[in-house]
Amino acid sequence: MKKFDILRYLRRFFALVLAVTMAGTVAVYWYCKNNQTYTASVNIKYLHDGIKDGFAPDGTAMNVDEIYSSKVISQAMESLGCKAASTWCAPTARWKS
Repeated sequence: MKKFDILRYLRRFFALVLAVTMAGTVAVYWYCKNNQTYTASVNIKYLHDGIKDGFAPDGTAMNVDEIYSSKVISQAMESLGCKAASTWCAPTARWKS
């Protein structure tokens, strides 16, 4: 019985192995590029005295929806230098005041 020689098969089917490898690499890259999502979290700490009673610093009723709305988040991203939602920003960015 003949001994199995893997190098012989690799040399014989090198073009096929290379083509399948490259096609697989392109397919995985395309899939990852089109299905990647990002998640961000924000911790907001209120430091003024009126927050305990539900008031903003200017004395009006506090509305937290105004703080984490998409418009406010977009403005914050632009202030970090990101022009669009798909632009890469540092994942470890921290805001402190």
